[in-house]
Amino acid sequence: MNIDESAISFEQEAEKLELFGFKYETREDLLIGVRAFYSDKGYALSICGSKLEKYVVLQCDRGGQYRDVRGVPLDEREKTTGTRRINCPFKIKGKKTDEGIWIIEIRNLSHNHEASADISDYHSLRQLSQEDIKKVDHMTRSRIPSRQILSSLRQKKLELKAISKTVYNVKAKIHREKLEGRTIIQALLDELGGGT
Repeated sequence: MNIDESAISFEQEAEKLELFGFKYETREDLLIGVRAFYSDKGYALSICGSKLEKYVVLQCDRGGQYRDVRGVPLDEREKTTGTRRINCPFKIKGKKTDEGIWIIEIRNLSHNHEASADISDYHSLRQLSQEDIKKVDHMTRSRIPSRQILSSLRQKKLELKAISKTVYNVKAKIHREKLEGRTIIQALLDELGGGT
């Protein structure tokens, strides 16, 4: 074992001791706490398996391999795609005990990549809370531009990792939900009372 390996194993042992001290009332508390713990270290976690009120398995968001869901060969694609996945082995499990408390079980604490210097690179950490989404909706109806919406959100939450693309995506999602699968013209006709 060389010096780098012993430093990593020492760091992982310290991490295990720190993680074993955490106990959570709910699954959501566990997800928020563990994700915050690792985002401070420069890693983002995503759920790779769960059973409601039983367990949740978290992996590094760079874990796993790219899955081609469309089945189109690479040479026939119009657009080349990329992936952040590099089969990172990191995995932990949150489990609900018989007493109703959520605890952490260690599966694998090693990463096969460096921690990110800029945590806003991770989409999963840039997501807005439901409260923030309501604020975006309200400000959008007031015709406030996206850059000002983002500035307002950042003033209220200094730790907010969102970028302008996050706000644009939330606005587009709200717009799609309001259309309820209709085209803009169909929604306008329904609003004016001329729709069928």
